Amino acid sequence: MPSKPAHLLIEQFGTVRRITINNKRKKNAINLAAYGDLADQLNAADRDDGVHVVVLTGAGDFYSSGNDISALMANPEQSVEQKMKRSNDHLLRMVRAFYSFGKLLIGVINGPAIGISATTAMLCDVLYMEERAYFYTPFTALGLCAEGC
Repeated sequence: MPSKPAHLLIEQFGTVRRITINNKRKKNAINLAAYGDLADQLNAADRDDGVHVVVLTGAGDFYSSGNDISALMANPEQSVEQKMKRSNDHLLRMVRAFYSFGKLLIGVINGPAIGISATTAMLCDVLYMEERAYFYTPFTALGLCAEGC
């Protein structure tokens, strides 16, 4: 298994691995590091013969508030184009990990799933949603394709 990620909790229950997005202070927003960590964890679980099922959920009252753009704003030396390329590279790697995952992937949507977390949740094989959970893609309100599509 890859090294311990900062904003993901990884638990193993027999042949079931649970990955919990754990950034409660920001309603489980996903930053660039978490994109990479999530891709690494999904790829590792896919290669692990001891894992038959992965359950993906969020900690606390949100599944995920979507993309954490604070890192994009933090590096003034980089151009907007450089920042977007870096962000898109991380995003593409994560989406590929979802798309190519060869085992059963269950999304447990425990609260709002916003932006990229809503669109990647749709890549799970099975979704369970709590009654108060919902999906929201802010880009569509601007007349744009949903996040990550």
